[in-house]
Amino acid sequence: MENEELLIEESEDLEETEDLEQNEETEDLEETEVIDYSSILQEMNERLANIEAKTIDYSEPINGLLANIYFLDFVAFTVFVFLLVCLVIKFFKIFF
Repeated sequence: MENEELLIEESEDLEETEDLEQNEETEDLEETEVIDYSSILQEMNERLANIEAKTIDYSEPINGLLANIYFLDFVAFTVFVFLLVCLVIKFFKIFF
């Protein structure tokens, strides 16, 4: 009789410990599933703002060069015409 009571008590203890373990596992799973995305997004936005603040905007100087490049066009055209005239003069010196 005592053996049966001991066996029943042991089986009850085992069931209780199994229930406790299952409850702990489900609690752990529930805790790990909760992710705070708002803090992650906020940190990403802060990093992007820092990167944006530290980048240099090269578009203004390039636009300035492109707006004033007509001056270089005049210089290049005159040099081209001068070289062309020199080439024609050499050609006429050689053959005539």
